[in-house]
Amino acid sequence: MLQGGPADKAGIKPGDILMNINDDAITDTTRLLNVVAQIKPGTSVKVHLMRKSKELDVNVVIGKRPMQPKSPQSPDDEGGDQGGDQGDE
Repeated sequence: MLQGGPADKAGIKPGDILMNINDDAITDTTRLLNVVAQIKPGTSVKVHLMRKSKELDVNVVIGKRPMQPKSPQSPDDEGGDQGGDQGDE
């Protein structure tokens, strides 16, 4: 969960167990990602969750997934000549 993201803004807290999004049962994290991926950003959904033995419903506006940062280049990808001695004999 991202701080300041849609789930955070809707009041979903770390430790909450998401049980349903609209009428779709959430059985594991893969299912959660697949259900959310099918919903257009900006759409409001009802999330049924369990928090400390209490069941709650919260409304969440689906946000756009942030871009994944590119991994830094490895030294081999930086261009310059890092080869061995090419000396003048």
